[in-house]
Amino acid sequence: MDSEMLVRRVREEFREMPGLRLTIAQACRLWGLELHICRALIESLVASAFLRWTPRGVMLNGVPGFPVPGSRFVGSQVQSRPEPED
Repeated sequence: MDSEMLVRRVREEFREMPGLRLTIAQACRLWGLELHICRALIESLVASAFLRWTPRGVMLNGVPGFPVPGSRFVGSQVQSRPEPED
């Protein structure tokens, strides 16, 4: 699978499952990738602000305004609750 297809696949997974939270090890298993390839893929999506890392090393959707676990809508804005401790 080429890199463009991998990026598309990861983006689709996070769009289809907005609450998806993965560690690097879980991502490697889910997408069947070697660690160095998976890390480069994730870092490119972090650099584009599609994903973000939590302080605990968990990645989740980083698109501003995209509903994430623990968020709730108030009027037309999303307010996030503090991130749970892993």
